[in-house]
Amino acid sequence: MSINGKKEIDKEVVDRYLNSKGTEEDREKMAGYFDSNEKTSALKKASFDFWEKSTGEEDLAGYDEGRVLDRLNHLLRLEDAKRAQEKRKKLKWFTYASRIAAGLFIPLLFFSYLQWSGFFENQQTVAYSSIYSPLGARTQFQLPDGSEGWLNGGSSLHFPATFSGRYREVQLDGEAYFDVLSNPEKPFVVTTNEIKVVALGTSFNVNAYAEDETSNILLESGKVALFKSDDDGLHNTLGRLDTGYQFTYFKELDSHQTKAVDIYKSTAWKEGLLVFREDLMVDIVDRLNRWYNVEITIKDKRLETYTFRATFQDETLDEVLKLLKLSSPIKVEEVGREILKDNTFGKRKINLSL
Repeated sequence: MSINGKKEIDKEVVDRYLNSKGTEEDREKMAGYFDSNEKTSALKKASFDFWEKSTGEEDLAGYDEGRVLDRLNHLLRLEDAKRAQEKRKKLKWFTYASRIAAGLFIPLLFFSYLQWSGFFENQQTVAYSSIYSPLGARTQFQLPDGSEGWLNGGSSLHFPATFSGRYREVQLDGEAYFDVLSNPEKPFVVTTNEIKVVALGTSFNVNAYAEDETSNILLESGKVALFKSDDDGLHNTLGRLDTGYQFTYFKELDSHQTKAVDIYKSTAWKEGLLVFREDLMVDIVDRLNRWYNVEITIKDKRLETYTFRATFQDETLDEVLKLLKLSSPIKVEEVGREILKDNTFGKRKINLSL
């Protein structure tokens, strides 16, 4: 059938192809439809008619015809590249996808196809990179997808050279701030020893040093879901965070809580600031040890419950200790440094007491 000598889209070919009943000739015709701009509108209509007929609904909420054609064209190109090796596997999957399509709109179908492809890509050998931020330092980083962040002292980040699978997954030991680029089709996953943080596009802080008794996840913007690290299928969520809330996981008790916190206080470290707001001395000492790469020990248990409020920027450790002594009855005792086997000096050691 033609109009003004130009061939129209054969809707029967489109139906057969989307029902996984198309012949090799049908596939070639489908590919040819994308080579002509004149057929674009007709192909959009034929694709929509197919899914409208499959669902029995006149209005498919969220249906995006431009995206449908992009996905369909992408599928055809993938078939061209892998047809000789994986033709049988893909036809089997596509038949299954067509059966479940009655309850879904087409963008979700092709997103599922991309997930399926990513699964097999994950089976290939992948090169990994690691970043380590020494104690007393803060390190800025950029990930392969363009997401950025900061790594606090004594922390390490492990990630693939390219995010080729279903997720953009990184492994963290320590503390890091992430500013994640949005990609709804490929969630961003931060895995620690105990918790997995799943985000689409958001800014959040993860504090999960292996030696600490707690892990903390603070959401600055967007939304994240939290799972146990051994939940590979991401089936059982521990909770979802809203902006300004912090999730705390207690390792020994295997319990958790969520509460509103001061975002500035918890994320100022990436700007080179140490911010304390009525913090307990025991927590202050932990942060000072990592910040200055020293070994401060509280010798008097009563001192652990003292609170302190201050903001430090560029101050030396001696200046910080001087301010501590001025604000509370604290005694600071310098302990001689240990000489290591390689004839270098160990960390600076300081005792605090009342």
